[in-house]
Amino acid sequence: MCFRLMGVGGEDAGWTQPMTGEAMRIREGATASERRLFQDDREIGYIRGATVGFVGFTTEADAVEAAHSADRALERRRSRAGWLASTIGGATVAQLVRVEAAPGTVWGFEVTLRAEERVTVFAMSRARTMWNALRASGLAARMRQFHDPVVAQAGRASMSPSRDDS
Repeated sequence: MCFRLMGVGGEDAGWTQPMTGEAMRIREGATASERRLFQDDREIGYIRGATVGFVGFTTEADAVEAAHSADRALERRRSRAGWLASTIGGATVAQLVRVEAAPGTVWGFEVTLRAEERVTVFAMSRARTMWNALRASGLAARMRQFHDPVVAQAGRASMSPSRDDS
């Protein structure tokens, strides 16, 4: 089933496939500590060591709202495990990222995991927790990967923020 999207002002934004009920897929990345996150064969984010990121939001405001939703889900998950809250007195919960992707700019966010969550299996679990919260809130549907055929076909290099590790 396909849907026709209408853009701002009523212009035709093209055909898109809705997200399925399939679970998020996690694939190996370029390094041992990197994983790539996919939904319906569209890259949605990454795990890099202690950082989990989701990229593809069309506006900065959507990325902020998504980061907040993901943080709340993580806090609920941590509280069920008996861990103390990590957000104390307005501490930073996520870093916004801006990626120049063809065509235009996309936004995302990165969350730095706590020391006890950095083992790969826990990092993958936390990424799933955040993604499930984004899907349940409807924020995942605002990602360009699910609306723009060019972005949906784009490779990792165009959707993942670059890092200068030198």
